[in-house]
Amino acid sequence: MKNYKLLDYVLNFLLLVLIFAIFFLIKNNIDFLKLIRMLQPLFWLLTLYCSMVFYFYWYLIEVKLKEREERCLDNLSSKKKKYRILGVVFGVLLLLSILFSS
Repeated sequence: MKNYKLLDYVLNFLLLVLIFAIFFLIKNNIDFLKLIRMLQPLFWLLTLYCSMVFYFYWYLIEVKLKEREERCLDNLSSKKKKYRILGVVFGVLLLLSILFSS
């Protein structure tokens, strides 16, 4: 499982960039609709990244690690669930940002 820590580090970095972008835009008194429009590329990036990592874990569980031990599969399943939920959340935020920007 140590091999896949980098995927979590990249997600944490992207979330940190999102938080700093929100604080920067709020500090500069940007109104809500403009804030949503400016954060739309980050929502695209986070949705794409979480979806790709989710399918990577799905591929590992379903194809590569069929005969592995249960402990490893449980850990991968929880990571897969986390990335699926985050992908859905950022996908909904992306959809809302598209709706608000038009």
